[in-house]
Amino acid sequence: MSGRPNSVIGFLSAWQLAVLAGGLLTLARIIILIQANYELAPDEAQYWDWSRNFAFGYFSKPPMIAWLIGLTTGICGDAEACIRVSSPLLHFATSLLIFALARDLYDAKVGVLAAFVFITLPGVSFSSGLASTDVPLLFFWCGALFAFNRFLETGKTSWGAAFGIALGLGILSKYAMAYFLLCAMVYFLLAPQQRKKLSAKGSLVAAGVALLLCAPNIIWNMRNGFVTFGHTAANAGLDAELFNPGSVVDFLVDQVGLFGPILFFCLLWGALSLFRLRKAGGQVDRRSLFLLSFSFPILIFVLVLSFISRANANWAATAYIAACIFVTAWLTQGRRIRALYASFALHLALVIGLSALVLAPVLIERVGLDNAFKRVRGWNLMASEVLDLAQLEPKAQSILADDRSILTELLYYGRDTDLPLFIWDYNGRPQNHYELTVTLPKDAKDPILLVARNDDPQAILRAFKSHEFVKLVTVPTGGNRTRRVFVYRLEGYDGD
Repeated sequence: MSGRPNSVIGFLSAWQLAVLAGGLLTLARIIILIQANYELAPDEAQYWDWSRNFAFGYFSKPPMIAWLIGLTTGICGDAEACIRVSSPLLHFATSLLIFALARDLYDAKVGVLAAFVFITLPGVSFSSGLASTDVPLLFFWCGALFAFNRFLETGKTSWGAAFGIALGLGILSKYAMAYFLLCAMVYFLLAPQQRKKLSAKGSLVAAGVALLLCAPNIIWNMRNGFVTFGHTAANAGLDAELFNPGSVVDFLVDQVGLFGPILFFCLLWGALSLFRLRKAGGQVDRRSLFLLSFSFPILIFVLVLSFISRANANWAATAYIAACIFVTAWLTQGRRIRALYASFALHLALVIGLSALVLAPVLIERVGLDNAFKRVRGWNLMASEVLDLAQLEPKAQSILADDRSILTELLYYGRDTDLPLFIWDYNGRPQNHYELTVTLPKDAKDPILLVARNDDPQAILRAFKSHEFVKLVTVPTGGNRTRRVFVYRLEGYDGD
C-alpha cells in the first residue's frame, strides 16, 4: 500500500467526493429506472422467475442474480425497476471499492478519478439499466482484487479470508470469476518476488472459504448432471465453425464501445509503453504489473476465443476493473490528464444521451436505434393478447410455448394468471432451464394453447390428435419492427 493520506479536494475529502459523485449518478439512474417505460428482456424475465424458487443453481447461470432479484423484489415488489435496481447500486459499490484499491496502490486523487472513470464507462451506464450477471461479478471481482492486494501487502489471514469470500461469491455470480486465478498466475510469473508474500495459512483459509461457499452450487450441479458447467462450456461455441477473423474485429469494436474509445486507446498505449520499457531492461513498478496482470490476460484470452469460435462483448468485462485504475494512474502523469478529462466529457455526454433515449422513446426511432431496444418492447402486449385468447371458449387449460423467450415473458407479464405454462422440447435434450423443469406432461388437460415463434410448428402439431389455428399475434417493437407469434388450440396430446 502506498500509505499516502486521503488528500482533500476542495472542501470535500477524496472519499466524500467519490461517494457524492457516484451517489448522485446512481440516484439519477434509479430515478430513470422508475420513470422509464421499457420492459424486461427475456433473460431478465428468466432471472425473475428463478428468483421465485430459491436454489443453489440454475440451468445456465449460478444463483447470485436470482438471489439479488429475490432480495430487491421482496422489498419493493415485482415491477421492472425493482428487478433491475441492484445493478446501479452494485455499480456504485464497485466504484467505491475501486477508489479504495486505487488509493492503496497510488493515492486518493487517483482513487477518485478511477472511481469516476468506472461509474461513467459506457458499458456500466448501459448495464445499470438491466438485471445482469455481470454486475455482481464485477463487484465481487473488485472486492477480490482489493482483498488480494491487501493480503499480499500485509500477509494477514483475515485478508486471505476476505479474498476467499469475494472469490467464492464471485463464482456464485458467474463462472468467469475463474479468470482471477489465471490472472494471479500471470502476475506471479511477471513478479516472482511477490509469490514470497503469500502466507501459507492465509492461502489455505482463502481456498477453504471459497470452496465452502461454492460447495452448494457444485452439489446442485452434481445432482443435475452438471448442466450449468455444460451450458457454460457450450457457450464457447467450439463445436461450431472454427476460426473467424471477422469475430475478432467485432470483439475489438465491442471493447472500444464498452470501455470508451479514448480510454481503450490509452490502455493499449500505456501497456505498450511499459512493455517497451521492460524489453529495454527498464524497471516496471509492481503496481502497473499488478493491474496489467489482471486485465490483459482476460482480453487476450477472450480475443483468441473470438478468433477460434466466438465471444460476446461482455466476456472480457472483468478486465476493466484493473484497467480503470491503470489507465487513470497513467493518464494523471503530466499533460496526459487532458485525455482523461476528454473521456469524462464524452462518457457523460453518452450518459445524458442514453438517459434521454430511455425517458423519451420517440427519440429512439428518430436516431435509428429501434433495433437496439426491440428486446425490451412489446412483451406485455403480447402476453395480454395471448391470455385473452386463452379465455375464449373452450378455455385453455394450459399454455405451451415453443421458445424460451416467449415462455419467460409469459411467466412475467402473465404472472397473475393461474394457467400452467410449459415449454416444448424439440430434441429431448434440455437446452435451457425450462426444458429441464417444465416440459409438457403426458396427462396435460385439453385444450392447450400453443404460442409459437416458429411459423410452421409441424413437429408440435403432429404430436396432437387435432389442432386449430387461432390467430397471428403481431405487436409493435418500435419503428417499423414487429414481433409475431402464432397461436394454435391443441387437443389430444399423445405424449411422444
